[in-house]
Amino acid sequence: MTRGIEGPLVSRPVVSRHGVFFWLFSTLVTVRFTFFLVMVLMAGLSRRSFLQILVCVFVAGFGVLLHEFGHVGAARYYRHKPRVELYTMGGVTTWESDGREGWRERLVISLAGPAIGLVLAGLVWLSLETLGFRPGSPFVHLALGDFIGVSFGWGLFNLLPILPLDGGQALEAILTGRFARDPRRTTRIVSLIVGGVTALLAFSAGWTWAGALAAMFAYNNAQRLRGGREVRIVG
Repeated sequence: MTRGIEGPLVSRPVVSRHGVFFWLFSTLVTVRFTFFLVMVLMAGLSRRSFLQILVCVFVAGFGVLLHEFGHVGAARYYRHKPRVELYTMGGVTTWESDGREGWRERLVISLAGPAIGLVLAGLVWLSLETLGFRPGSPFVHLALGDFIGVSFGWGLFNLLPILPLDGGQALEAILTGRFARDPRRTTRIVSLIVGGVTALLAFSAGWTWAGALAAMFAYNNAQRLRGGREVRIVG
């Protein structure tokens, strides 16, 4: 884990060649340029107009950041000092650790990210479908629809029991609490199987990005099981 530091409640963003940096709720947030690039490419594949692409990029960034701040909130509850980074693969929340966290603590932190996105996306969906709320602006309607899609899609994908996803972290925490014998190896075996099956299903459904991620995660877990090197996409 990275070393935790404290800063101001909120700050103006600072742009450098390494990305965009800012403080939010006393948490250092780093957004790599590759995150913006991937979001633009994914939005562009849906044949949107320029303004619609901007809406998608903004909403996707907000949705992923919200997910990470679910982890941040839980980590701060346990008195950790987290930091957030958004990059090519999505996002990651890290904090200074002495390795003595209990399995329940790790389970709560792992599940807090998907939970906050799924709950808020569910409330927005209920407002649109059940309460009949209809925003006047088509861009607001598009943004709300994108938020529901990003939050549900990213949240559910992250709940898959595949390391390093939140579901994989949660599974390892549960195995640690219930089984003393090599929970990491068991989790990696499950991750390899679920990742491979997920990749096949995603590619067959035309979900290229999800399929590529699942395939890479399955490969990385297979490599770690045999002591090989992982494929790492950073920056």
